Order: sequence, then C-alpha cells, then structure tokens
Amino acid sequence: LRSTRLPVVSVLKMQKPFLIYQLGTNNWQREGEFAPGSGILHEALHNGFMSLDRVKCYSIYPSEKQGPHPDPHVEVFKLNHPIPICESVSPVSNYRWHSMSVEEVS
Repeated sequence: LRSTRLPVVSVLKMQKPFLIYQLGTNNWQREGEFAPGSGILHEALHNGFMSLDRVKCYSIYPSEKQGPHPDPHVEVFKLNHPIPICESVSPVSNYRWHSMSVEEVS
C-alpha cells in the first residue's frame, strides 16, 4: 500500500490550493487553561500551515473551559468534564473522537 501523506516539501511546491483538517486530542493553551504538549504542538502546526501560501487549515480541539476561538478556522469542541479527548491508549479518558456519532461532533 502506498501512503497518501504528502511531505511538507511537496505541499510547498504545489501550485493548487491545499486544505488541511486537524483534529486535536487536547486543548490549546489559552484563557488560563494549561495545555499539554500535544495541544501546544497542534496550535503551532495550525499557525505554521496558515502562514503558507495556498494552504488553509481548519482545526478543532476539545476544552471544558474555553469559549469560542477568535480565529474562524479554529473550533473549540465543548466538553462537560475536565478530562480531554485522548488517544485510544490513554488510561484517563474513554471519550474519543472515533467513538462519537456525527450528531455529537456536529
């Protein structure tokens, strides 16, 4: 099987617009809410992608405390508990993106 992932160098050389969707597993650090490393990395990647010509990036991440993000390309998925949506191997959360219905995410 061949990977459909494109190296960043290939994206930079593309002449057509490129659209990226990022699904975060932890919150970003804002509004007084501490963020783990994966949340900080997600935000940095979003900002980096948005700085490239011909690239648009849309991101969503979970948070119990944060309100709407000022960037229209970023969505905060409201949680009703303090534990973030985590990867499948996390021992502290059982609420995961891949187990949600379309209605829950919409």
